[in-house]
Amino acid sequence: MPQSHFKRLLVIAAIVLTVAVPVMAQHGARSISEQEYEQLPKWRPTERRVGSSYRADLRRFLPHVGDQYPQNSCVGWAVAYATKSYQEARDQNWRPDSDKRIFSPAFIYNQINGGQDRGSFVRDALQLLKTTGRATLPT
Repeated sequence: MPQSHFKRLLVIAAIVLTVAVPVMAQHGARSISEQEYEQLPKWRPTERRVGSSYRADLRRFLPHVGDQYPQNSCVGWAVAYATKSYQEARDQNWRPDSDKRIFSPAFIYNQINGGQDRGSFVRDALQLLKTTGRATLPT
């Protein structure tokens, strides 16, 4: 994955996770230390606007709402299912309206959870995505 795509994916993941933080705290997202947080690159918004406002409707590029059930796999859902599906839909200009266009949260979560259903770190999911790649729901 080119570095520019990875940086863009990181920003998208940050946005998705910001919205999902209240839910994730109860369903498996593990927090990094204060020191690790301080070392992360920070995103600075630009003055670029969409039309005449700061609003944009991204729903056409997002998959339908899924359900992780009782599994602590929210990081896999946020990074693969939501963020990567969104990124590919935007890049390919398609709708994530079939399983072949939606990315698997289990593919990510099952490789980063240490063999136990105790949650995982976003940084591990993004690193796996960068180094290994991803799989769609049917694969």
